[in-house]
Amino acid sequence: MIFNTKESAPVYDAKINSTLFLKLYFTSKETVIAVGDNKTLAIGKDGEKKNEIVYSENSFSLSAADEKGNVAVCCSEFGGTRSLITVFRKDGSTACSITVQGEPSALDIGSNKVAVTVGGELMVYNYKGAEKKRFQTSTNAEQVMICSGKFFTVEDGKICRYK
Repeated sequence: MIFNTKESAPVYDAKINSTLFLKLYFTSKETVIAVGDNKTLAIGKDGEKKNEIVYSENSFSLSAADEKGNVAVCCSEFGGTRSLITVFRKDGSTACSITVQGEPSALDIGSNKVAVTVGGELMVYNYKGAEKKRFQTSTNAEQVMICSGKFFTVEDGKICRYK
């Protein structure tokens, strides 16, 4: 159950077995996207499943949300040799899926773009899954952020900007 702390009745009431939910994103008045250790669910306010992706246990690695309620979820596949990023729209539907080689160290979503760092690269995709930009970074970036159409990373304790 998910509660509004100002009320005693649950806002969302759904029973999901065998999943530990790690993050909840309230994407709209109608939808919650719940990211778990073995699945991600888009749940409607009446508890109905709007969308679901299932992945192997302990493969979840990263998630991020933008200001409009879109959510990106990253899971490793094949022992981390590849990762799948699924982008959910705020209504819970799937916008796109993006496959990257390796296991990302950072992920952000915003301005209709997905930014992900893997190894010494920063890759930028649109919400249709098409790669739009690729940058070489000095190291494996620890964090990435999209702001005003630019991309910022933290590399070796320094903030770097890419555009």
